[in-house]
Amino acid sequence: MRARARGSGSAIADAFAARIVAWQRAHGRHDLPWQQTRDAYRIWLSEVMLQQTQVATVLPYYRGFVAAFPAVSDLASAPIGRVLELWSRPEPLVAPLAREAATLVAARCAR
Repeated sequence: MRARARGSGSAIADAFAARIVAWQRAHGRHDLPWQQTRDAYRIWLSEVMLQQTQVATVLPYYRGFVAAFPAVSDLASAPIGRVLELWSRPEPLVAPLAREAATLVAARCAR
């Protein structure tokens, strides 16, 4: 894949990005728990939970999940049954994959 040369295409992309950010600031939601943190784990967790589920459905599950597994290492070491129990609604088929991903991240961070 070739790198795009800086020029008019980049200016268009920058202008478009600025308009999206301005729209979100004016009209977007600002009260979601994953918007109040810079914790990559919590942001990633919200993205996974929101893949095919509405925000209103995810919120209570997200809060319970973060309370039970506040760090990626907690999720990585959790029994799969507990993970499935707390992740029963948003995307049950994704829960084992999320736990496996957390295991890989936790192992890598432990090095």
